Amino acid sequence: MNKPKYFNTKQLEAMAISAHDEVIVASRGFGKSEGIDAPRILRNVQAMPRSAGALVSPTYGKLLRNTLPAIFNALDRLGYIRNLHYVVGRKPPKNLNFQSPYICPFDYSYTISWYNGSIQNLISFDRPMSANSMSLDYAFGFEAKFLDYDKIVNEVSPAIRGNIQYFGDCPWHHGTLYTTDMPTNKSGEWILNKEKEMDNDLIDVIRNTYKLMQNAETKAKQSGDHRQAKQLRKELNFWRSKALFYAEYDAFDNLEILGEDKIKKLKRDLPPLVFQTAVLNMRLRKIENGFYSALNEKIHYYTAYNNVKLDGLDYDLVKSQAKTWIFDGDVDAFKPLIIANDYNASINTMCTGQLHGKELRTLSSFFVKTPRKIKELINDWCDYYNLFPK
Repeated sequence: MNKPKYFNTKQLEAMAISAHDEVIVASRGFGKSEGIDAPRILRNVQAMPRSAGALVSPTYGKLLRNTLPAIFNALDRLGYIRNLHYVVGRKPPKNLNFQSPYICPFDYSYTISWYNGSIQNLISFDRPMSANSMSLDYAFGFEAKFLDYDKIVNEVSPAIRGNIQYFGDCPWHHGTLYTTDMPTNKSGEWILNKEKEMDNDLIDVIRNTYKLMQNAETKAKQSGDHRQAKQLRKELNFWRSKALFYAEYDAFDNLEILGEDKIKKLKRDLPPLVFQTAVLNMRLRKIENGFYSALNEKIHYYTAYNNVKLDGLDYDLVKSQAKTWIFDGDVDAFKPLIIANDYNASINTMCTGQLHGKELRTLSSFFVKTPRKIKELINDWCDYYNLFPK
């Protein structure tokens, strides 16, 4: 745990500011999980022992398949091991000697418990009222572009309350962190609007105070007089407690780790618009005269996971990555699958649907790009629906 860790310049910038509220829009390859998300989790765990936070996800499936694997891998690389420093989905066993949180959950099924009594509640918006009646000390939302802002305002924000007697002096108490790559739909526009809420002058005060504190701490190591450094840290935390920090970072901010070859490969493999938004972090929310321009994510799209099946995995994040229809919540195993293909030179696609009364559900879509062809596409589909009743 004492092994030095590398963080890029922008990750260090965000750590130095450490505002009460943070909104980070960072591209693929920037290192959000290891450089932003996991360090904030550890910071709050250690700054607020026995506290109760929340990790918010649009769906339980995304939590298991995307968010938690990345976070747990980052925690492992930072030296914090599952079932040693933290436990997921069950009450910590007595032999680990974990402290208890100030407010113990009735059910630990959707909880991360830490060695010092801190916990994080796992909240997903596809479970109705999952934040209801909670009293949270902070909330983090990863993959924030998929989060429904109305639910954040009406369900999560009211739950961030209480415990001032324990953590009133902590600059991150009742704080929030939202991280994501660049939103491309109107539903994610609330994230970009957060930039208008940032007080740039206050952020500059935090930067300057942080530099003064660092200099004072360096001098204190030589003189043994830590009074000035302590006073500056107190001032720094006061300003942090009043601030919202918004930042946008792209893959080039992590070039030392990612490497030029990886970025060139992403440019070659990804469609141009996906490369511009996901890697270059460019704001391209709507294309003039775009194809299917009337599509609306709230009206025409839905997500459906079989949470009962996912619950049965007991947070086995290897099994949760399995590509199978069994984890889909919109499939009727007693109705036939309807398949449609589109054949092209550079890309081949296959969509699968089912009729439910007058409703046609689009269950899944597959595609392959050159050099993979139709044969590989069919094999992918057959693997996914392998256990579907014949």
